[in-house]
Amino acid sequence: MRVKYYEVEAILDKCLFRNTVLYLIKWKNFAWKNATWEPANNLQGAKEMLMQFEIRQSNEFIAKPKQQQLLVRDKFKRRLKYLALFIQIQFQNQKNAL
Repeated sequence: MRVKYYEVEAILDKCLFRNTVLYLIKWKNFAWKNATWEPANNLQGAKEMLMQFEIRQSNEFIAKPKQQQLLVRDKFKRRLKYLALFIQIQFQNQKNAL
């Protein structure tokens, strides 16, 4: 039996579920509705992207005052923020490609 590997396009969020850290993954060449929650051990080929995500998360948390930290923790608002950032990056890449 062959194992299929998929490429990570973006890491959008993270949560703790049953003492396991899960990451919300947007897969390359798949629609947003197909994003899935995956444990870190399923992301062997995306270690660098995972480290960048963790650094970005910690920098955002440290840089903001306590009141704003509560907003960052709000999952819905955080997902929207990363979605907007991802769309902006995709738009820049398409613009640069032209």
